[in-house]
Amino acid sequence: MTQMKQILLVGTGPLATGIKMRFQDDSHWSLTQIAGTSEQLAQINQLQTQVPLIIIFALSGHGTDFVIPEVLDHPLVRKGSINRIIMIATAGIDQEVQGSLKYNEINDVPEYLREQRYAVKVIDETEVPYTIFRPGDLVAGGTRPINLFAEGTQMPAGEVSYETMASLVMQAVVTDRFLNQSVGVVASSKEN
Repeated sequence: MTQMKQILLVGTGPLATGIKMRFQDDSHWSLTQIAGTSEQLAQINQLQTQVPLIIIFALSGHGTDFVIPEVLDHPLVRKGSINRIIMIATAGIDQEVQGSLKYNEINDVPEYLREQRYAVKVIDETEVPYTIFRPGDLVAGGTRPINLFAEGTQMPAGEVSYETMASLVMQAVVTDRFLNQSVGVVASSKEN
């Protein structure tokens, strides 16, 4: 019998909803979702420390640099057996984007990118297996073919759908395809 694994999904909004939908009907996964606010960190107490844990950060907007260290420093998270950390960051944190991204609802883009870089650094320093996705502008819409870009590789500005990103997160959870990688993601052509 396969051991159940648990997911701590940190974030709300269309991307987090898409990720949650991928796991909610599968009995192999127990998913706990929190918004990422200090008030909701108490929900982490629902985690079972003896069950393998995957943490997915699907945060939007400012504050990622505070939320991620706070979650990773929670006593039950530190005591548990974290198998993997997955973060959906943003393209541009490594000045790798050729062209302009919209960064919807972000007023101070340079500060936002600094926050994202810091959060990635915190994850890297945990020495837990991780995957960082750096999507272009996230948009509603169906799945599209995508191009993936390794860390340090220039990538074009572009969009990627929430649905496509949720599928990539699912792949990262169930396979080792993106293990210990930072991957840029943009759509390569029109929707299917």
